[in-house]
Amino acid sequence: MSFFQWLLLAGFIALLLYNVQPAILKAWQNLHPQKELHHRMVVAIRRRQAGFNRLLELTPDKQAAALQQLEKSWHALNAAWGRIAVFSGGFSTTDKGLSHHADEEWSFIGFYDVAEYEDFIACQSSLEQADYLALRAHYDIRLILGKRLMETPVALKSLF
Repeated sequence: MSFFQWLLLAGFIALLLYNVQPAILKAWQNLHPQKELHHRMVVAIRRRQAGFNRLLELTPDKQAAALQQLEKSWHALNAAWGRIAVFSGGFSTTDKGLSHHADEEWSFIGFYDVAEYEDFIACQSSLEQADYLALRAHYDIRLILGKRLMETPVALKSLF
């Protein structure tokens, strides 16, 4: 075969693949369907007073190293949750409206969309790993699972 014939054959193959690509993508999505996100996981975080006191007892250079390690652990935990759940928003606050007995404020509340209860359990088990022990000692991290609502609820009978 001449060079021109090879070039013509390659062009036909490229054109065929270009026209068949949407069908291939659709078939791939049918093999690996996306999970529907029916639940929402709320993550509430506040500082533990005992962890804060231990941090204040350290020298300034050890404080900086400890804070940097906490930051790395927090990013690693978020990455682990991101493989399971989809981050959909949140807010950080210094408002003491959600304070506990010792006036420790909730500083971050985040929302993650999860497909099913097993995904929530996977997020909780990743939080309980030994890698995040320092993070759990310094912060009170609560995970709460609820049903994802697309509209405002019409009744709050379940609260009473």
